[in-house]
Amino acid sequence: MQTAKCLGDMENYSIYMLNGKMGLAGTPNGEKEQVILTQPKYSIIYPFVKGYAIVKAGDFYGVINKYGVETIPANRYKYINPNWKEGYYFVSDNHFGDEHYLDAENNYFYRTEPFESIKRTVAMIGNIDYQRIFLHQRTNDVFSFSYNNKVYVYNKQLNKIILRAGKARFVNGDKIIFKDEYTNKEGIIDLNGRILASATYDELFYCADKEDFISDNLIEARKDGKSGYIDFYGNVKIPFIYYHCGTFQNGYAWVCDKDYKCGLIDKYGNVVEPLIHDSIEILSNGNIIFIDNNGNKEKYYLKDKPRDFVTQDWKHISFRFNIFNNPNYVGVKTNERKSGVTYIDGRVMLPAIYDDFAFFQEICNNGVIVAKKGKYGVVDLNNKELLPFMFDYIDTIEEIKRGDSSYVYYKVGINGLYGVYDNNFRECIPVMYSSLKYSKSYKCFVVEVKEDKAMIDLNNNIVVPFTSNNLDTHDFYN
Repeated sequence: MQTAKCLGDMENYSIYMLNGKMGLAGTPNGEKEQVILTQPKYSIIYPFVKGYAIVKAGDFYGVINKYGVETIPANRYKYINPNWKEGYYFVSDNHFGDEHYLDAENNYFYRTEPFESIKRTVAMIGNIDYQRIFLHQRTNDVFSFSYNNKVYVYNKQLNKIILRAGKARFVNGDKIIFKDEYTNKEGIIDLNGRILASATYDELFYCADKEDFISDNLIEARKDGKSGYIDFYGNVKIPFIYYHCGTFQNGYAWVCDKDYKCGLIDKYGNVVEPLIHDSIEILSNGNIIFIDNNGNKEKYYLKDKPRDFVTQDWKHISFRFNIFNNPNYVGVKTNERKSGVTYIDGRVMLPAIYDDFAFFQEICNNGVIVAKKGKYGVVDLNNKELLPFMFDYIDTIEEIKRGDSSYVYYKVGINGLYGVYDNNFRECIPVMYSSLKYSKSYKCFVVEVKEDKAMIDLNNNIVVPFTSNNLDTHDFYN
């Protein structure tokens, strides 16, 4: 009989397996030794959360309590998705079948959010299939959803659908940039559906880093093959004279001509840096980067005001700014295609001796994942080795909680097998599993060995025994 240790908010329980089926044992009444609570009849028993566990019997899901009693019988629902925070389970006869919201004791759960009644209202107004509506709340009264490749916006206060369009983007809290479903031209409306700028533009842009906010009331617009800037009411603020242009940040924006040479303008349209550079990047800290190509090399100039230049050494051929999501660091590459990191003023942080940086956008645990001679390792910001260069694969697993704190762990791979190192760079799960996936909900890993899957904790203890059933088919593993 294969058994698994206890995990979660239940004390002293275990899941055992006999003849390919799982059962539950435990001490719900304080017994000295574990007693059998359920016979081995389930294909899966998941870990307990708040005193209840999801179970699967054949093709059906249910819920059991700490005594092994099925509080939601496992004989009807083929789909289940819990919301443990609010205390309900979404269940259906199939994925798009009869839907219910139940509490753990099989009682109908009345959700506090207004989505269900709004969904029914929207379905009736728009003659739309209720089961296929997935709402997104934008404000207290405004909701959006997609249906048949169209975007709809519903205003609850007006009790009407104010927009049906090919695309829609909410900006600055009270404006919507939309694409007309028939002409594919773009325009702007407010949250009452009033047209502010008619749909006559080939494209209206917005800042990719801050999708919900456009600064300085200046929107990049493209019309008849030229780019310029308009305000939210369609008034031209900077003429359509550029080939391409960028979002205003800290009072400046890049623009380029038909030869793709870039310059800098202020919010009044004045050219403050001529269109002579190969690219320009405005960093989040206000610094502005100008990059000029020279053959296969790049040279950048840094300035925090339009006339203050700092020149970077020519020994590097390319640069990556905003590396680690930190505007003070620059990723550099040499003629030999070796990578390193310098500070924004050119001081060396990590020497350019590595093949590449791998699978990350930020520094975790003061560790940087790098590659050398085809193998990956982790070094700190002083170039001290934290994990040896012996792995074919390294990635970070973030937001693993222990108590009230969150930690960064490292998933590593060698020859197609995976394991985990903890935040102190010590091995906590051996490199022995053919697949390994972290479950934030259960705070453990789904692992695979020879096509059988199990759930293990951070110390490699088995929580759910190995089974041929699929343990990670549900979206409550995110």
